[in-house]
Amino acid sequence: TSSSATLTGVLERIIFLNEENAYTIAEFRPDAPAKPAPDAKSRPDAVTIVGALPGVECGETLHLTGEWTRHAQHGAQFKIAAFRSELPASVYGIRKYLGSGLVPGIGKVYANKIVDAFGTDTFRILSEESGRLRDVEGIGKKRATAIKSAWDSKKTERELLIFLQTYGVTPSQCVKLVKHFGVDAKRILTTEPYKVAREIDGIGFKTADRIAINVGFANDAPPRLDAGILFALETLQEEGHTAFREADLIDTTAALLETDSKLLEARIAALVGSKALVSQAMGPRPSPVAPAPTPLPGSALLQLPHNARAEERIAATVTRLVRVASGLPPIKVDAAVHWAEQKAGFAFHELQRVAVRSALSSKLSILTGGPGTGKTTILRALVEILKAKKVRVHLAAPTGRAAQRLSETTGGFASTIHRLLKYDPTKGGFTANESTPLATDFLILDEASMLDSRLAAALFQVLRNTAMKRLG
Repeated sequence: TSSSATLTGVLERIIFLNEENAYTIAEFRPDAPAKPAPDAKSRPDAVTIVGALPGVECGETLHLTGEWTRHAQHGAQFKIAAFRSELPASVYGIRKYLGSGLVPGIGKVYANKIVDAFGTDTFRILSEESGRLRDVEGIGKKRATAIKSAWDSKKTERELLIFLQTYGVTPSQCVKLVKHFGVDAKRILTTEPYKVAREIDGIGFKTADRIAINVGFANDAPPRLDAGILFALETLQEEGHTAFREADLIDTTAALLETDSKLLEARIAALVGSKALVSQAMGPRPSPVAPAPTPLPGSALLQLPHNARAEERIAATVTRLVRVASGLPPIKVDAAVHWAEQKAGFAFHELQRVAVRSALSSKLSILTGGPGTGKTTILRALVEILKAKKVRVHLAAPTGRAAQRLSETTGGFASTIHRLLKYDPTKGGFTANESTPLATDFLILDEASMLDSRLAAALFQVLRNTAMKRLG
């Protein structure tokens, strides 16, 4: 069972902290009630809290919002949805805060010395009169500077979190911002908010736009118009458009930003000039020797650079593949089809025979058709013929479920494209590439319509010149 709740108290001990997303498991001591019952303990029992707590230290007073949950092994836990932090006002809290390892080399001993010297005034001294730290026994200039530096960096992180929570940025996103931009994070948010949307995963245009408008960016400011155009193209990309007509993009972006189309025309020209957008003229020339006609205004196709590069790589790879003869062993195609029919126990439709022949004789072939048109029969026959000829055949699909279905229907082993290309999450790319091609003679790819341009380009590039490819 769970219910919405709030808790206020002191962070006693951090049990676990994930540095990447600030996910924390901690011991938390709720405040005692203002008028405790006569038989109540002077300090309530500590409870376990879990969730994202960026920038907090032991000893801080936290105001938590969330819900109580029950862990099968660890019992009752408070799951944090949101939090607000206060610096501790009590000497007890200040000792806990400074003694928690906030500054490398400053443990409980020096924390106690500092608090003994300044008491509840400790935090004001750190912020405003840090030079007085040198009055504490054992703290020289170097250590005092380190304490001040660490204190200021935590202050920056805390201020940034408070600033961001106004705009719905989550604590884990705040961690990403601080890691990426460091002490410049707040300045960038207030002066270049759209840079955040471009560079931080999980923070999109809408959040950046909300920040920008609130910090005073004009509705028609060039950074806002540029970001809106790129965001519109990214949104259209999710709908399957790798390119979009300029006039239509202007209409889409004008509606999104509630701004004037003429302003967007100028910004698109600037983005093309800076290579943030790629412009492709539409339509072929009337003849190879005739000059290109003057394009109609707004008729150009606009692309994000990564889509343009991916399509160029696909075209170059297809050209490379079809120029070289197949590396398959000699196959008597008609006899192979007849053999596959006998193995299946029924005669194929003539179009199925044509499809198998085409797949065995063409470097690149596409098989398409609605449900019940016999695609599975064609695939199974193709795989059996290739295996009988000792051909190295690979089967792949965009998703795990599609790969499993492909394995079941063909009797061969199929993998996801990411596994086939040996995706390395630490490097954010594929181990298999043009320099280290795939050791295959024949690749069968199912559900090809699910591929985006970049994944298709990566897949095409790993094929040897002599390899064959069939798309379904």
